[in-house]
Amino acid sequence: MIDKPKEKRQKKKSEVALQISEDRLQLLDTIHEIVNVELDNRGVTAEGNPLLENPPPRTSGSGPVRKPSRRLSLCQCIKKNLFRLA
Repeated sequence: MIDKPKEKRQKKKSEVALQISEDRLQLLDTIHEIVNVELDNRGVTAEGNPLLENPPPRTSGSGPVRKPSRRLSLCQCIKKNLFRLA
């Protein structure tokens, strides 16, 4: 049986952890809005990959031509790494 002070400490820790998670999500939402505004100002869509619009020149030689790697959008990257922060 768990004693009352231990239950209170666990509940307090849970409340603190929940508040931290909510604060992080709010911060990520704010960052997302800022990035979207900046992308709109530059005329770039968030769904496209602006890094691949002007790819590096292909070298003329006997070496194989590399395919560009699929990069994650900012939103995808944040979602992927969100749970690592907790």
